[in-house]
Amino acid sequence: MMTMGCPSSVSPGAPGDTAPPERGVVLLSDADQLSRISLAVRGVRPTPIELRQVTADPSLRDVFLDEWLYSDDFGATVRDLHAEALLVRADTEDILPGVAELAGFDQQQIYTSMSEASLMLVEDVIRNDLPYSDILTADYTWADAILAAAWGLSYDPDGPDWQITHWVDGRPHAGVLSDSTLWLRHVSNGANYHRGRANFVARTFLCADFDDRDVIAPIAVDVANPEAVSEAVLNDASCVSCHQSLDPLAGFFWGIKSDIPRSSILRAYSQDCKEEYREMATGKDYCYPLRLFNPEFEHDWELHNLRPPAFYGKHGAGLDELGRSLVEDPRFATCTTRRFASFLTQTPIKEVDDREVARLQERFTSGGFSARELVRDVVTSPSFLAAHAIDEASGEDVIGPQILRPEQLARVLEATTGFRWLAAPDGPACIDTESECWGSDDLLTSDNYGFRAMSGGIDSVRVTRPTHTMTPSKQLVLETVSGDAAAYVVAHDFARPVSQRHLLKGVEAETTEEALVRAQLVELTAALHGRLLTADDPEIDALWDLWSGFDLDRSWTLVIWTLLRDPAMVLY
Repeated sequence: MMTMGCPSSVSPGAPGDTAPPERGVVLLSDADQLSRISLAVRGVRPTPIELRQVTADPSLRDVFLDEWLYSDDFGATVRDLHAEALLVRADTEDILPGVAELAGFDQQQIYTSMSEASLMLVEDVIRNDLPYSDILTADYTWADAILAAAWGLSYDPDGPDWQITHWVDGRPHAGVLSDSTLWLRHVSNGANYHRGRANFVARTFLCADFDDRDVIAPIAVDVANPEAVSEAVLNDASCVSCHQSLDPLAGFFWGIKSDIPRSSILRAYSQDCKEEYREMATGKDYCYPLRLFNPEFEHDWELHNLRPPAFYGKHGAGLDELGRSLVEDPRFATCTTRRFASFLTQTPIKEVDDREVARLQERFTSGGFSARELVRDVVTSPSFLAAHAIDEASGEDVIGPQILRPEQLARVLEATTGFRWLAAPDGPACIDTESECWGSDDLLTSDNYGFRAMSGGIDSVRVTRPTHTMTPSKQLVLETVSGDAAAYVVAHDFARPVSQRHLLKGVEAETTEEALVRAQLVELTAALHGRLLTADDPEIDALWDLWSGFDLDRSWTLVIWTLLRDPAMVLY
């Protein structure tokens, strides 16, 4: 494989820097800075025109950034960030069955609605520049037709696909904390008594994971005996050290059912959801519209001799009080800053530099909790825009290129080639039948049938941390999808007018004139790798040799495939 090289760099103090870099930091070139910002903020590369403009006038970088922070692609990045935090894109887990009110929707559509519900609320808060704390205090939720039918929410069928609506089952509104689909994803089975949900909240919004505490569980406790466990968490000192905070936090969730298994819904409908079945203790919540929240259960912690609801010693009740307590806790701002910086810089959340977190947090809190401005601060910092940073003690380079996530790669391929790697896993056997089909699946952004985790992403259940290195499985996926994308764009570009083409705008299928071909190769390299080369560059020479070594029917497909599968395609 021909490697096109790493992003170029410039010395500290180059025009366009927003702040002087630290000693030992070497900044990216202006064009490479624009590429890194664009891919981090919106998941697509800048156009060759934008790269040339910012090279001529580095001040345009911030102009482009202002535009991108209000784009739909930025909204997609916001959802990606929070999907990783909330772990809601889990297509290998059970999906609500497409029966009764959900008949006619395939499983992919139902899964998408379930996984995106919380993310839509977060995107709405950020894109409208509301205080980020609203994600835990908003007095509304978001739903589409599927979720409205599943939960019994008001919905205008003549309105947009996703709409603001409200819960009507007595639950308090607390942003994503009130979202039923979030708690269907994070269930609390058996004698867990919502402790898993409590730790999820502490870990996600406060970066205070109870699992990180240095506690040695007592050997004498029979963990298979709920009564013995209950006694231990109340009286054993080693257990109390965690459970005196964890169990009261779990107390806020007692109004939410532990789970609504897919099998229970199907069993309910096998009984035709008759009124007498609806009234049965085991069946009344399992027919659409589902009832996950029951106000009469909010005090059931008393039945299990558990601690009353409290937020780290502050007594309360209801999800709305939990939401307010979370955003008032200083750890919420720190954790938010750390999480955004972690995602955008591809740094493990615990390894984000504390000094950088302190700087970003001060601006975040003094700026009214604007997540959009937090993103701007992260992606314009010298540490983010560095090509290299030499550690003075070890002499090692501690900064390297970033790598595309599967979601970014899917968007880059679609933006540059028009190709989406879709499959219909059920095949024609599901057409015109009553069986539940999965429907069309994007193989880069799914795990049930696709290759998201193999591409460095997460499946939100077994793989919960992304991989930010070039692994063998990631290279295999890139090779495969690149071949399909290359064949697609060549076939479709040459069949369209130039104004409607994605990549091949400077040549026709029969073009053989070297100057025109070389000019097209320059544009391809700029569009796919973000690199501005000249027609006589040695890398263009190599591509020309590749192009001219095959017949016209295959030459452009091979050239584009070579560029797409090159590591420079995914490194930035």
